[in-house]
Amino acid sequence: MQLQQSGAAEVPLADSCWSYSLVMRSLLFVLALAAAVAPARAQGGSLRFFGGGVNAPDADRVKIRVDDPATATPGPDVDVGAQDFTLEFWLRGRAQDNTAPPVSCGANVDWIFGNIVLDRDRYNQDRKFGVSLAGGRVVFGVSGAGTGDRTLCSASAVLDDTWRHIALQRRRADGRLWVFVDGQLEAQADGPDGDISYPDAGVPGNFCGGACVNSDPFLVLAAEKHDAGAQYPSFNGYLDELRVSNVLRYSASFSVPSAPFGADANTVGLYHFDEGQGAVLFDFSAAPSGPSDGEVRFGGNPLGPTWSSETPFVAGCASAAFGLGKLTSLGGLPRISSSGSPSVGSANFVLRVSDAVPLRSGLFFHGPAPASAPFLGGTRYVATPFLRLPVIQLDATGAGVSPFSISTAAAGSQRYFQFWFRDPAQSDGTNAGLSNSLAVWFCP
Repeated sequence: MQLQQSGAAEVPLADSCWSYSLVMRSLLFVLALAAAVAPARAQGGSLRFFGGGVNAPDADRVKIRVDDPATATPGPDVDVGAQDFTLEFWLRGRAQDNTAPPVSCGANVDWIFGNIVLDRDRYNQDRKFGVSLAGGRVVFGVSGAGTGDRTLCSASAVLDDTWRHIALQRRRADGRLWVFVDGQLEAQADGPDGDISYPDAGVPGNFCGGACVNSDPFLVLAAEKHDAGAQYPSFNGYLDELRVSNVLRYSASFSVPSAPFGADANTVGLYHFDEGQGAVLFDFSAAPSGPSDGEVRFGGNPLGPTWSSETPFVAGCASAAFGLGKLTSLGGLPRISSSGSPSVGSANFVLRVSDAVPLRSGLFFHGPAPASAPFLGGTRYVATPFLRLPVIQLDATGAGVSPFSISTAAAGSQRYFQFWFRDPAQSDGTNAGLSNSLAVWFCP
């Protein structure tokens, strides 16, 4: 154990207000809370891709679905392009691993010839965009709905084996495009106007040995999504902390983030890359139509991608809320927060919950890794195994606090917290409520 707990009371299953059916439904929850917690992971993580491309068909990449071609139902919120948007992420790569030569930057689709970092293409159709690296520079490409094409290139090269923050923006009204590198505005230009989201009634073209249903309706990371040929190479390197927003985040040069993002109302996709294992890249945006989790597709030689502990963030004191709490029987959305410093020896770090059900009991639980799993009518954002803090009583406003002491060994690690509480009038029959989640990074 790296983190010291402040007690170990049991969930009050014997309480007369608990029904037998609730006990049975909550059995998995209780067992998980009683399990021993694994050692906390170092702060953050990333995915290491190997540029498998056509040598790793439909592999060495992450796929995030943006549409279901079988229906005309609107796609998830991460399917941006019908409004303003900002794409931003961290990457780290080497020039010798990403050898695509410079491309012509202008009214064309030449971005597709770079080492592909992000691909929301539509095969031989319009309304598409993507990001690549060509001649070491960032290349942002957009095609409108019959309104033309534009490839915009950064001024500086980024393949120096250090972490670089990349932000791309597009304004829907006039198609204006921006490229920022490490917070500096490096390029802007007028681009194609109109809606470039994936069409809700879009039909994938018949170019993939049949209809491109397995590639077209996806946002793909670190690969050319169709495996159309060696002339469309894939990115070789690390990716971390992808945020997709439905607004223009930056109007001028800015200071790059020093910690992972938290979700806000304009975040429609948020991927921390901290899972460390498994085949799911979780979306922590709390977008209304989400989560839009990504499928990690392994393959190629070398086998990629691999989970990595490499990260652009220096271990330090920080916290970020994410996810969405379960609506209570009173119509509230319970929220988790903290006060004090998450530093070793601070003795003032406190977990807080608000807008839960007044005068009911509950507890905080926590673990070293995030999740996004259906649970008790809501979402469990903490991966198993995890541990719990003592049961507390909520006040007349539905708020509560619980102190959390931090050991020396916890410095440089991270934990994910969530609050569970009793909600006897819950219409789904679970008698349970859940808050959103809080990621905390502990420092010396």
